[in-house]
Amino acid sequence: MGYEIVMPTPHEKQKEFVETDKKRVMVRAGRRGGKTVGVAIRAAKKFLAGKRVLYAAPTIDQVDRFWTETCRIFQDPIEFQSLLS
Repeated sequence: MGYEIVMPTPHEKQKEFVETDKKRVMVRAGRRGGKTVGVAIRAAKKFLAGKRVLYAAPTIDQVDRFWTETCRIFQDPIEFQSLLS
């Protein structure tokens, strides 16, 4: 029994910062521009490549939304691990 990692497909604007090879990225975009989901995709890809990711936001609510999106990507492995415990 295994698990699957499901990442959302980034839209064109998200691809600009999700797929960049730059070490540091700052995204300037308006509301509902897909920043949180895009950064969660980027963070998940970096994590799977064995890298660490620092995510900073002005409020804890914004950090919580990022964490929720990241956990959604890794939902199967998280649930699989809980079954093993």
